[in-house]
Amino acid sequence: MISDGVDISTSDLLRKVAKAHGVKLNLLPLPVGLMRFVANLFGKGALADRLLEIYRWIVLKQRDLLGWQPVSTMEKQLRK
Repeated sequence: MISDGVDISTSDLLRKVAKAHGVKLNLLPLPVGLMRFVANLFGKGALADRLLEIYRWIVLKQRDLLGWQPVSTMEKQLRK
């Protein structure tokens, strides 16, 4: 796993990718509980859990073991 050490939600990631590509993004402001409820109705609760949580890559052990530090941020890479 590679991370610049910043936690990000799925909606924030979508906003950043859209902005980097100059695309207008319209996300519906739905309560997370409602989205989980609907996903569970369709048997997609586990998928909703993965999409609705903040991604937190635990890279401390790998970083310490390899001595790796990010050379850039996600924002800089998305602009490229």
